[in-house]
Amino acid sequence: AVKVKARAKTPEPPAPGNKQLAASCLVKFREEFLKDNLGTALAASGDCLKFAPSDPLLAAERAPLLVRLGRYEEGVKEYERAAALCRVKAAETWIKLGKHDKALAQYRLALKTEPRDMNALKGLAAALEARSDFSGAIGTYETILKLEPGNEKARVRKEELRSGSLTSA
Repeated sequence: AVKVKARAKTPEPPAPGNKQLAASCLVKFREEFLKDNLGTALAASGDCLKFAPSDPLLAAERAPLLVRLGRYEEGVKEYERAAALCRVKAAETWIKLGKHDKALAQYRLALKTEPRDMNALKGLAAALEARSDFSGAIGTYETILKLEPGNEKARVRKEELRSGSLTSA
């Protein structure tokens, strides 16, 4: 038996970032949807979710597709997901404007729709702290820790607030 040495595998070029993959995926999804290829469009949008799971635009564009396919409950969930994601962005913008009351309202509306939204929970906790509502912030950090038990930042911040050593870490 003659031993043949295997050739080294030619390295593949580095894959483009998720942002580029999401953008090209979104183009394919839109093309298929406009061609009325609903099944292919749905599959493409599912692929897009892998690259951009928190893109409110994708959620908003998936919703009518799901509705057209008669998947009404899924369509409603996508509309609600898009709204929640936009509410988090609105809250972040209100904070930049120094309007913490309005930010709190937006975070709470986002959490009504998506109670497990980490961005909304983290933003709500920070906004509550900024308003000196430490018990509210502690409760929000506890919710974060229930969902992500290994979240070290939330655990440390909760303990700091509990012990009264209010650092700005």
